[in-house]
Amino acid sequence: MLEAIVLGAFLGVAIIVTVVALTGKSSDSNRPLSSSEVSGVARAFARAYGHENARALGALLSPDVQRVSAADIQRGRGAVLDAYRSQFRSQVTRGYQLQDLS
Repeated sequence: MLEAIVLGAFLGVAIIVTVVALTGKSSDSNRPLSSSEVSGVARAFARAYGHENARALGALLSPDVQRVSAADIQRGRGAVLDAYRSQFRSQVTRGYQLQDLS
């Protein structure tokens, strides 16, 4: 159960990261995102997380990202990356799989 909550939180972070990262590429920050843009960043997040690559995660996160878990909330890129690094040190990640992305 806790694993499902944590994975849901990570997916939520990935979606937030997608919106923030991709809206900055256009002069129109209110433009709709394409499904391939959303899928691409979500997959990049899953790949970075699955390989416990904090540097790659940092490249995807916005400066004001928030990470919400069942036990805590981290605010800001540095705090979020510290939490991921701590998690990676204490637990082995066997993978991060996304399904049904267009």
